Amino acid sequence: MNRKISIQFITKWMTGTPNYDFVVDQNVLELTKGNDALFGLYMAAMTKVVLEHKGETLSPDQVYQQAENILVDYCANEENNMKPSKKIKKLIKNAKR
Repeated sequence: MNRKISIQFITKWMTGTPNYDFVVDQNVLELTKGNDALFGLYMAAMTKVVLEHKGETLSPDQVYQQAENILVDYCANEENNMKPSKKIKKLIKNAKR
Protein backbone atom coordinates (compact mmCIF):
# COMPACT_ATOMS: atom_id res chain seq x y z
CA MET A 1 0.00 0.00 0.00
CA ASN A 2 2.80 2.45 0.83
CA ARG A 3 4.45 1.74 -2.51
CA LYS A 4 1.25 2.56 -4.38
CA ILE A 5 0.78 5.87 -2.53
CA SER A 6 4.41 6.79 -3.11
CA ILE A 7 4.17 6.06 -6.83
CA GLN A 8 1.01 8.18 -7.08
CA PHE A 9 2.80 11.07 -5.40
CA ILE A 10 5.85 10.80 -7.66
CA THR A 11 3.73 10.55 -10.80
CA LYS A 12 1.77 13.64 -9.78
CA TRP A 13 5.03 15.53 -9.18
CA MET A 14 6.48 14.38 -12.51
CA THR A 15 3.47 15.56 -14.49
CA GLY A 16 3.34 18.88 -12.66
CA THR A 17 6.96 19.96 -12.62
CA PRO A 18 7.95 22.50 -15.26
CA ASN A 19 11.66 21.86 -14.66
CA TYR A 20 11.97 18.39 -16.17
CA ASP A 21 10.64 16.46 -19.14
CA PHE A 22 10.32 12.73 -18.74
CA VAL A 23 10.38 10.44 -21.76
CA VAL A 24 8.54 7.14 -21.67
CA ASP A 25 9.31 5.20 -24.81
CA GLN A 26 9.34 1.63 -26.10
CA ASN A 27 12.42 0.79 -24.00
CA VAL A 28 10.52 1.57 -20.81
CA LEU A 29 7.51 -0.42 -21.93
CA GLU A 30 9.70 -3.43 -22.75
CA LEU A 31 11.50 -3.14 -19.43
CA THR A 32 8.32 -3.01 -17.33
CA LYS A 33 6.20 -5.23 -19.62
CA GLY A 34 2.76 -4.02 -18.50
CA ASN A 35 3.52 -4.37 -14.79
CA ASP A 36 2.17 -1.25 -13.08
CA ALA A 37 4.37 -1.71 -10.02
CA LEU A 38 7.53 -1.96 -12.15
CA PHE A 39 6.42 1.02 -14.22
CA GLY A 40 5.84 3.09 -11.09
CA LEU A 41 9.24 2.13 -9.71
CA TYR A 42 10.83 3.06 -13.02
CA MET A 43 9.14 6.47 -12.81
CA ALA A 44 10.54 6.89 -9.29
CA ALA A 45 13.98 5.91 -10.58
CA MET A 46 13.79 8.53 -13.35
CA THR A 47 12.87 11.15 -10.78
CA LYS A 48 15.80 10.11 -8.60
CA VAL A 49 18.19 10.40 -11.54
CA VAL A 50 17.16 13.92 -12.56
CA LEU A 51 17.08 15.20 -8.98
CA GLU A 52 20.54 13.82 -8.28
CA HIS A 53 21.84 15.63 -11.38
CA LYS A 54 20.32 19.08 -10.82
CA GLY A 55 21.80 21.64 -13.13
CA GLU A 56 23.03 18.98 -15.56
CA THR A 57 21.44 18.28 -18.90
CA LEU A 58 21.00 14.56 -19.29
CA SER A 59 19.80 13.02 -22.53
CA PRO A 60 16.74 10.77 -22.42
CA ASP A 61 19.11 7.82 -23.04
CA GLN A 62 21.26 8.76 -20.05
CA VAL A 63 18.20 9.05 -17.82
CA TYR A 64 16.87 5.74 -19.13
CA GLN A 65 20.13 3.88 -18.55
CA GLN A 66 20.58 5.16 -15.02
CA ALA A 67 16.92 4.55 -14.13
CA GLU A 68 17.14 1.05 -15.62
CA ASN A 69 20.16 0.29 -13.44
CA ILE A 70 18.29 1.47 -10.34
CA LEU A 71 15.25 -0.67 -11.19
CA VAL A 72 17.35 -3.75 -11.96
CA ASP A 73 19.24 -3.38 -8.67
CA TYR A 74 15.94 -2.98 -6.82
CA CYS A 75 14.45 -6.08 -8.41
CA ALA A 76 17.62 -8.08 -7.79
CA ASN A 77 17.18 -7.58 -4.05
CA GLU A 78 14.74 -10.32 -3.05
CA GLU A 79 13.84 -8.46 0.16
CA ASN A 80 11.97 -5.91 -1.99
CA ASN A 81 9.46 -8.58 -3.10
CA MET A 82 9.30 -7.28 -6.66
CA LYS A 83 8.81 -9.76 -9.47
CA PRO A 84 11.06 -8.71 -12.36
CA SER A 85 10.05 -8.77 -16.02
CA LYS A 86 11.84 -11.14 -18.39
CA LYS A 87 14.10 -8.32 -19.58
CA ILE A 88 14.99 -7.38 -16.01
CA LYS A 89 15.66 -11.05 -15.17
CA LYS A 90 18.05 -11.18 -18.11
CA LEU A 91 19.81 -7.99 -17.00
CA ILE A 92 20.13 -9.33 -13.43
CA LYS A 93 21.58 -12.59 -14.77
CA ASN A 94 24.07 -10.75 -17.01
CA ALA A 95 25.15 -8.51 -14.13
CA LYS A 96 26.06 -11.53 -11.97
CA ARG A 97 28.55 -12.85 -14.49
